[in-house]
Amino acid sequence: MGKYALLIGVDTYGAGLQPLPAASKDVEALREVLLDPQMGGFDEVKPLINPTQLKMAKEIQLWFQDRQPEDLILLFFSGHGLKNNFLNLYFAATDTEKKLVEATATSAKFIHDCIQGCKSKHQVIILDCCFSGAFGNLVPKDDGEISLKEQLGAEGRVVLTSTNAVNFAFAPEQTNLSIYTQYLVEGIATGAADEDGDGFITVHELHCYAGRKVKEASPAMSPTLITLKDEGFQIRLAKSLQADPKLKYRKEAEKLATIAEFTIIAKAKLEWLRTELGLTNAEAEEIEAEVLKPFHEFQRKQGVYQKTLQNCLQENATLSFKVIEELVDFRQFLGLRPEDVAAIEQAALGGKTLADYSAALEQIEQGSGGEEDNSEEHSVKPRVHPPDVGRKDLSECNPSKILFIKNIRRDEGWAYTFDDIQQIGGSVERRVFELFWSLAGKGVKSASKGDLMLLNQQARITHVVEMLDDEVRKDEWGYFRWVRVVWMPEESDWYKLPHQRNVLGFEPPKIGGGTAYSLVNLGKFQETWSSLEDFQQHVFQILTGTKPPTPLPQPPKPEEVDASLSSERFGANYYVKLRDLLAAQNWRAADQETADRMCEVMNRQKQGYLEEEDIKKFPHLDLRNIDRLWVHYSQGKFGFSVQKKIWKSCSSPAKYNKYWEQFGDTVGWKDPKGWPGYTHWYNYRFYTFESKKAPVGHLPSPLLAGEEELGSGDFFGRGLGASKASTFLLMGCKPLLVSLFSRQDL
Repeated sequence: MGKYALLIGVDTYGAGLQPLPAASKDVEALREVLLDPQMGGFDEVKPLINPTQLKMAKEIQLWFQDRQPEDLILLFFSGHGLKNNFLNLYFAATDTEKKLVEATATSAKFIHDCIQGCKSKHQVIILDCCFSGAFGNLVPKDDGEISLKEQLGAEGRVVLTSTNAVNFAFAPEQTNLSIYTQYLVEGIATGAADEDGDGFITVHELHCYAGRKVKEASPAMSPTLITLKDEGFQIRLAKSLQADPKLKYRKEAEKLATIAEFTIIAKAKLEWLRTELGLTNAEAEEIEAEVLKPFHEFQRKQGVYQKTLQNCLQENATLSFKVIEELVDFRQFLGLRPEDVAAIEQAALGGKTLADYSAALEQIEQGSGGEEDNSEEHSVKPRVHPPDVGRKDLSECNPSKILFIKNIRRDEGWAYTFDDIQQIGGSVERRVFELFWSLAGKGVKSASKGDLMLLNQQARITHVVEMLDDEVRKDEWGYFRWVRVVWMPEESDWYKLPHQRNVLGFEPPKIGGGTAYSLVNLGKFQETWSSLEDFQQHVFQILTGTKPPTPLPQPPKPEEVDASLSSERFGANYYVKLRDLLAAQNWRAADQETADRMCEVMNRQKQGYLEEEDIKKFPHLDLRNIDRLWVHYSQGKFGFSVQKKIWKSCSSPAKYNKYWEQFGDTVGWKDPKGWPGYTHWYNYRFYTFESKKAPVGHLPSPLLAGEEELGSGDFFGRGLGASKASTFLLMGCKPLLVSLFSRQDL
């Protein structure tokens, strides 16, 4: 097994692209720690600084040739990332022309093809990219999205990304590295990224360390890790010396650092520890300074913002709407959130935040016009900033106030992430943004509460929002309302967005376009459902799980259809018995019924168990309906999705380790009082089928009646069915559980 890294840094560009001085320094710093035999231990690390597009493409292709299956391959890129008009991803070279991206930059597809042809099973891609927009976005294409996973994903490959252009604009003064790479290097060089203390730094640990430090310095930044299979998280990238006293001191300092200075008690504890570890004062102070550096960087950015705001007020005591908008852009550029600068703004603006100041200014302008001017020019209002409201869940909303939308407006196309909410002036923390209708859109001048954001039959619901405005607003960009996001996929799972029909449980009507459709324009949609409120209530119940989804009337016999009981293979009412058992809280019988039906769906009644491939191919409709029935009738206590959340909270273990045991303890599948040195996983007769006594996530059980255990022995390393004493449903060994919880639709 060999370890090979190709590090590409581009800091010099032609017209149209800003220079990025940190890029070449990123390569030098990362190369040093990867080559160190006590750290990265890489066999070869090749730097490639400021290549032309032809040179970059040639080196990438040559680099991945002649590698062996057990080799570890790392590709690092620091520079500009670009997207063409078709929203395909490219990496800029020193001779890249922004107007000729396809011809002069290296495409992600080319890199994907090169790596696909590589024999190595262990591939790591690190992208510290500066974009004209946010690189971490999952960019939409037509009615779906192109994710990094789609463009660069493959088995055994894990992709780490930093965030948008702020990485390079405010690199720490002492190192001049981009902020993400700086903490990647620091995590390896100091060993601090070895979070579980096993002497190795995995990709996941390194990313978590760097991501945490980045957010301390720039809270609005969101480094991302994407992998096709969970095993990619566990690739060992470097070593750490756990016996190193400096590392022990650093880890303790990390725990105690919560603000820009250590507390009196923390200082006393660290002083005692440095004596015990035999560190000099200089060594300890150097470590403390490095630990506090992100907090100091955060304060520095606050100071820059404060000074800029003061300068604006000195130039003109009343801020214009244009200046307000530029200040918001500047705050986002610094990687700061509204709450990070609220106190600064209140001190400078007479107790008001910038959003409050803008709203007050708008009211003054509206009230100073005398007689109403209905001309198009004067009816356009300046853009205002998000209302100051808190977070809210969908279950707390009035269904008549919610809309179901596909995406968020952006000049380059459609977008899905928090970065886009932020870029259009919204609030990431409060999840508030402007929902736009274009000036030329259909039905926008009324834009009534009856409007429903539905696209064509290929659409995916990405957000459910609550309207905060009763009346339609208008500015130079178009018509809009302030809305608050009350349902959305998890931040790390944008590429797992469900298809609209999967959320709703039916195929939506074929209506085109990308704008709002009022009720009168819905055609067959109106004929199928008598009112928009019925439809809203239906989706509301499905997404919140407040009660089993009830069928909407669909000709010719709506009373016979219940989407929540349907099977893709066997049709309607397949899960009636399961529903009745769950409604009666007969948990043991419902557990057995779940197993029987799942085996029947996959035609495995004779075998009585499912293989890993069965889990991967298990129909979405059936999995969703089984899970929702369990979740609903247990009031959120049981269900596969409940188990998945617990598994993710235990660090999503993909191998047998302490996190796997933590998961087993949490859901009650493991005896915490087993013999010392022997991990005892309960067999079926010890499972709890009383709702009040069973832990959250305890059911459906991973085992059926039998004597075998869900432990760390042979059953974790082979397929099911080998045991004569036990029949497993779907999680009798680790690969099946991981396959289930890795399902994008669960």
